[in-house]
Amino acid sequence: VLIEYDKSLENKNRKILYTKNRPSVGIYNSFWNTKGGGEKHALSIAKLLSEKYDVYLLSENDFDANELKKYFSINFKFRKYIRSEIDSKTTTYFDLFVNSTYHSGLISLCPKSLYIVSFPHKFINKKFLRTYFFIHNSNFTKRWAERYWGPHKNTILYPITEIKSFSKQPVFDKHKLENNKRNIISIGRFSKNGHDKKQDFILRAFNKAKELTNSDFNLFLIGSLDYSRKDDLDHFNKLETLKQMDTYIFPNLEFQELQKLLSISQIYIHATGVDKNKEKEPHLLEHFGISVIEAMLYENYPIVFEEGGPGDIVKITKNGETFNDLNSLINILVRVMNDFDKERYTIKNN
Repeated sequence: VLIEYDKSLENKNRKILYTKNRPSVGIYNSFWNTKGGGEKHALSIAKLLSEKYDVYLLSENDFDANELKKYFSINFKFRKYIRSEIDSKTTTYFDLFVNSTYHSGLISLCPKSLYIVSFPHKFINKKFLRTYFFIHNSNFTKRWAERYWGPHKNTILYPITEIKSFSKQPVFDKHKLENNKRNIISIGRFSKNGHDKKQDFILRAFNKAKELTNSDFNLFLIGSLDYSRKDDLDHFNKLETLKQMDTYIFPNLEFQELQKLLSISQIYIHATGVDKNKEKEPHLLEHFGISVIEAMLYENYPIVFEEGGPGDIVKITKNGETFNDLNSLINILVRVMNDFDKERYTIKNN
């Protein structure tokens, strides 16, 4: 009954959209609630488009708009468009349609359609490829898209449009800042499903390095957590049992608080994909690594897994270093902890 009622409203909603003074853009994402890097990238594009378009965020799953704004510290107007099914007909309601749903195969009937590629899925048809102009989030993603899909209309747009450069500021009181000069930070969604950010791997490496060095480093683990998902909550609770006294875990931290922790940290670790086969499971590697760029702009020295987007970032910027397994990360951390030189392990803000 609810589905039939939902469909009965479609024509009415279409008329409402077309009576707007400005053109409309529908930005489709099934996973706004996860508040990950892909969602942040899509919202950055939405904010840019909001200068000329009325923005509608589409999804099959309801989400809290105020929470989304607060979490990502975004400030632009948009409306929610929630339907039990987002189909090809839905795309015709807008002047511009943007598909940002991971692995979506939706065929768009909107004459102007963009597809934000987090990572390409293998099985697509030619009509799907003709539907969109594809926006890849990294060279890594584009390489695999060309391998899976062959020639297609595309460009690369790195997901950094909302990032600004910051210098280290005494965001905490002086006493607390003086006691937090050796901090390591990692940012990523708390979930073992799909794109695992490997917080447990980072914790094991950090704990072992601390044992070998007896250093005074702290570890900050930060990320979104969906408390309604039992698997995610179980993963988070496991991290709580693994942590030691110098580890601090922050679920669903507000953006301003994240900035504070970034500003007093010196080292950033990113470990997504460390135990994955890069040929058989490339989609499980980090596709870009927006948090790596954010951390570098806060003068954090990046230590990242060698494959995927973060590895490319370190190679291109010639800043930071890479690891390939648990022992190599432990060895790097031991060296850094034993011989920490602030000038050596930070980048300068020009």
